Amino acid sequence: MKYFKKKIIYYFKDQNFKSPKLINTGYLKLDHVKKKLNLFKNKRDSILIAPIANSYKKEHNISTDLEEIIDNLLKFTKEKIIYRPHPIDLSKNGDNNFVEEIITKFDKNKNFLIDSSKSYLNSYSKAKFLITDFSGTAFTFAYSTLCPVIFYSKNKKKLNITELVSSTYFKDRLKVGYIANNVTQILPIVKKISLTKSKLKIKIFNLRKKRIKYLNQSLNKTYKEIINIIKI
Repeated sequence: MKYFKKKIIYYFKDQNFKSPKLINTGYLKLDHVKKKLNLFKNKRDSILIAPIANSYKKEHNISTDLEEIIDNLLKFTKEKIIYRPHPIDLSKNGDNNFVEEIITKFDKNKNFLIDSSKSYLNSYSKAKFLITDFSGTAFTFAYSTLCPVIFYSKNKKKLNITELVSSTYFKDRLKVGYIANNVTQILPIVKKISLTKSKLKIKIFNLRKKRIKYLNQSLNKTYKEIINIIKI
């Protein structure tokens, strides 16, 4: 609500525009994902890696270390690794060559899987936890599955001077998982997650309760608010 109000005022600042009343009707996308995930019966036996587009905050994102991270996970864990590239990097506007290099490097490993489908639901249903950097899928995943997230966040000192760290996304990271600042921290955190899974689930549940209004009711809430507006 604060974000949209700020944006509305910013874009109409030269027109003395007063922000209209904003109504929170919940998170339609989250309700949809939760409902669809209930239809899957997959075993959670995988680690899902779903980064932001390679070109975004290149100095801080996971791209330059991704190959090493996948290699370490395949060597030192028994988990299946699902790599889901950002949709932009699967298009002509993204870094398709980078994706192809990762696939070529690991496609012969039986525990490496690539997910280039339009829907992430199947991968969500198989994942014990998610590894990402800045992707918004982090909280959609955590809130819909109550499974934790490892946030890869390198060059921490330089990152702290950017506008990103003041966002709710960054402030809530440790409430849904852990932060790794380099490659060597990944494996210890993977082991730690298995020991703290129950506690993390409770933390994610509590954060979701705090952040998301009208959970599982957003469609009805939206409908009722539209009807109220029409009546006015």
